Amino acid sequence: MLIGVSLGSCSQSSPNAETGSSATAVVDRLTPSTKVDSLNGIPGHRFGEPFSAFPGLVLTPGQGTPGTRRYTYPADKPEAGWFGKHKKEVEYVFYTFRDGKFIAFQAVAFGAGRQALQKETEYLFGKGERRGLGTYWAGEKAQAFYSLRNLPAGPAELLDVVSVEDADAQAASDADKLKAENAQ
Repeated sequence: MLIGVSLGSCSQSSPNAETGSSATAVVDRLTPSTKVDSLNGIPGHRFGEPFSAFPGLVLTPGQGTPGTRRYTYPADKPEAGWFGKHKKEVEYVFYTFRDGKFIAFQAVAFGAGRQALQKETEYLFGKGERRGLGTYWAGEKAQAFYSLRNLPAGPAELLDVVSVEDADAQAASDADKLKAENAQ
């Protein structure tokens, strides 16, 4: 199951990029992808790592999903790795945490950055499974979705990578809460 990581307002200086729910509607399990599972996050960070493993992140304005906190690196302190080196092409990169643990990643690219993000996504995960305007990679530990979206700021491409373990745990927690509410 993929979980929602709402784009919200990308940053204080960003265009209004409100998406509602990201490329993250509930999706049935697909053919397992060993590449998405071997990363189990993004290069340099695995899902479940503590917030302290991401020095320099700042809380983003706007809403994440309930119970989560979404962060980004400030423009003057870009992250290491490919996303840091390509900050001009892929302007918006978000890290989502629940209970202080890394659970989801999202990158958003406009204009020429769309091609750079697409190439990096294919490099990281391989071909993937096409569905509508997106491509999915599903594993036992992680899932990724790459999609073309029409945002208020213009056409954008989004890469969402989420922890399956967290999504499953959250779904179970939500089901338990609903069960308890209905028992009253």
